[in-house]
Amino acid sequence: MNLGGAIRALISFLIFVVLHYTLRPLLGWRAPMDFLVLALLLAAVRVRPATAAVIGFLLGLVSDSLAPDALGAGAIRELDQIAVPTSADQAQNYWWIRGRSAFLTGHPVEGTRALVERERWLTDPVSVGANRAELYSRVRSAAERGQPLSAPRRSHWHWCERAAQLAHRLAV
Repeated sequence: MNLGGAIRALISFLIFVVLHYTLRPLLGWRAPMDFLVLALLLAAVRVRPATAAVIGFLLGLVSDSLAPDALGAGAIRELDQIAVPTSADQAQNYWWIRGRSAFLTGHPVEGTRALVERERWLTDPVSVGANRAELYSRVRSAAERGQPLSAPRRSHWHWCERAAQLAHRLAV
């Protein structure tokens, strides 16, 4: 690729990124066009595969950080794509990672659900106690930060509401 082609590709890439953050919110389509994917595809066909992967990673990181309401949602979506392992050791690690990442990204309800699910795979009482201590400390810190601790509508997560009440009592 010559210098003129590289400049045209860079300008096109930047135009798609600008369209994603300007035109897309203004139009409010029911199924909005994802201009970031178009920008990434444009870049991916013009560069080497490793460079395209780095561009995709950086584009995802920047777009996730510019949308504070969706911060970490991409990580949780990626975890949703992974099948839950069937062996006890791997399953309890999976639920621990899922719970920890949910709490770190500001989704305490999902984190609580994951850590409670992890207890099904733990066998010894010491591990169950450590898991509950971690759960209570994470719910308490989420309550102190003012994160929403109520379960989504149409949910049967009564235990989550009880965890929010417990965290509120512990914080006071």
